[in-house]
Amino acid sequence: MNTPRRALLRLLPALAFVGSLLPAVAQGQDPSEMFGQTAYPVGANPQGLARGDLDGDGAVDLAVADRFTSTVSVLLGQGDGSFGASTQHPTGIQPMAVVMADLDGDGLLDLASADSGSSSVSVLINLGGGSFAAPQSYGVGQLPVDLVAGDLDGDGLVDLAVAHDSVSTPISILHNSAGGFGAPEVLDSGFCASAVEVGDLDADGRLDLLVADCSQLQLRAYAGAAGGGMDQGVAFPLSSDPSGLAVLDANGDGNLDVAASCLSSNEVCLLLGGGDGSLGAAQAFPAGFMPLQIAAGDVNGDGADDLVTSNFGSGDVTLMLGDGQGHLGQPLSMQAGLFPAGVLIGDTSGDGIADVTVANAFSNDVSVFTAVTPPWTELGGAVEGRAGPLALEVEGLPRAGEIVYFTARTARTKKKPAQLVIGYDELNMPFKGGLLVPSPDRVLKIKTNKPFGMAWPQLPVGSSLYFQAWLRPSAKIGIPSASGALRGVTQP
Repeated sequence: MNTPRRALLRLLPALAFVGSLLPAVAQGQDPSEMFGQTAYPVGANPQGLARGDLDGDGAVDLAVADRFTSTVSVLLGQGDGSFGASTQHPTGIQPMAVVMADLDGDGLLDLASADSGSSSVSVLINLGGGSFAAPQSYGVGQLPVDLVAGDLDGDGLVDLAVAHDSVSTPISILHNSAGGFGAPEVLDSGFCASAVEVGDLDADGRLDLLVADCSQLQLRAYAGAAGGGMDQGVAFPLSSDPSGLAVLDANGDGNLDVAASCLSSNEVCLLLGGGDGSLGAAQAFPAGFMPLQIAAGDVNGDGADDLVTSNFGSGDVTLMLGDGQGHLGQPLSMQAGLFPAGVLIGDTSGDGIADVTVANAFSNDVSVFTAVTPPWTELGGAVEGRAGPLALEVEGLPRAGEIVYFTARTARTKKKPAQLVIGYDELNMPFKGGLLVPSPDRVLKIKTNKPFGMAWPQLPVGSSLYFQAWLRPSAKIGIPSASGALRGVTQP
């Protein structure tokens, strides 16, 4: 968002500069600087989450499994990252998870929940406009705790795979047909499942099934068979009991990888895929205390998949930034509501930047962490004139009242005078296509190779200023040098 030029000219009659101060300690960006957080009330003890456009208006909506009220809460998105008041829709007893998928082929996203208290799956058909038909109940095995939607038998219809905390029926599949779902197919036995996910691990065009085996501390992968159905599962050891699963491309090779939140070891286990159905040995990365659920997506816009876990033991959310090479950074804590459970990564505001959504089990609400535009962006446009290369460095956050330090960096040993050029809006940025603007909005004299402090003005959050440094050659003739430009976006 850019504040209109006329308003900026009123707000900035004189910027406050403190060039005599020492530079501040460089501030690494933390999660509180990356997201703005808003909480939305839902039903009691919310658990699983799902996202998608339920009412056909182009905005992302949310669905939440409310365990203690035996409902699914629906929050319709407003298109700007905010949501309206939740409405509750009945399910079976104690739903633990919810998915969105077009289950009847009418082009609208329907809802399905895993109801642990009634050993059933509830299907809520979308009637349009955010309304749903009464739930259709399908009996499955005991204690269903998670489910995932996908065409698992290759007939073009969306099926449901269910994870059960039950040794006799750990995995069941509800196959879809023109008449609805039939009796569940029990896929395996002898272990307890805590989570289920789908993805094409072997790149054969068929969905494979991934199951978190929490009783035998492993991941189970079931390959989609050529004639429909699933091949026998293959087990991959993990560091401890897995409670959640996510698929991603952690190393940028185009093959699906798998991440599991490992509850007892306080770790995330990452298994890199070979593209042929194989998974490498689990790499363990520290996470929060007792990570419960996990989600993958690019939250910082660098093109690499990141991970977020909800931590039952520490009551927070952990962000783990990926480097695109198969490694995860140190865990960064974000405070949400009380005891976060379900977690999602995805764009809720329509700005193309992934946000984080968390269901808070004990505060009966959903926290939406909306990604904030990065505080500083390099825009290029440098010109190497007779004065040689010139770079503009910055330290600090563009936040109202905080000090930001600029340094015009040059190879010249003496602190020659330079000019810090400021543009108030995008139409009058300090540079245009690498050419210097003859009449920028503001020009200030600074010394090269010395930090120059500026108090960020009282601007609305999201508004921008543009900066570039200029340096003339010693003879004051010839083409001046110019640094690349920087855009600073006012932070909350």
